[in-house]
Amino acid sequence: MLYLWIGLVVIPSPILIFISSEAIAIIGSLKGYSPFLLALALASGQTIGFTFLCVFGERLAHRWERVKRLREKSDLSKYHCHVPKLIAWVSLIGVPPVNVSCMAAATVQAPVLPLVPLLFGGRLLRYWLIASLPEYFKDFISPNSLPSWLQSL
Repeated sequence: MLYLWIGLVVIPSPILIFISSEAIAIIGSLKGYSPFLLALALASGQTIGFTFLCVFGERLAHRWERVKRLREKSDLSKYHCHVPKLIAWVSLIGVPPVNVSCMAAATVQAPVLPLVPLLFGGRLLRYWLIASLPEYFKDFISPNSLPSWLQSL
């Protein structure tokens, strides 16, 4: 049930960027939860959120004056064929931000369905690695050396 709640909590994280999925992965792992199940829940929730951005990102970008001016200056049609590569890269690495990349995919009207497995696979691998790090470094770092607010979680 906890994994379902984690997945639901991170759905709005592409828009509400103060919801840190990486922190949830690390804290959950420190609490002894399965790194893979944490990654699965986080990847599922974020894939839903990013898919919404890929579908409705054009409307969201249309509301920002700065984005409209940038879009008018550039020829976005030449980037259409590179969208899957970009989404695969950013879903794993996170640079440039995935939410901006999904809005760009919506702007060039890239088909969303082929992007969903790329988003999910990249996010799953990313969070599995992040959630596995505390277990890997547990012999080197004592939990008592963590800040008190983190120990209480």
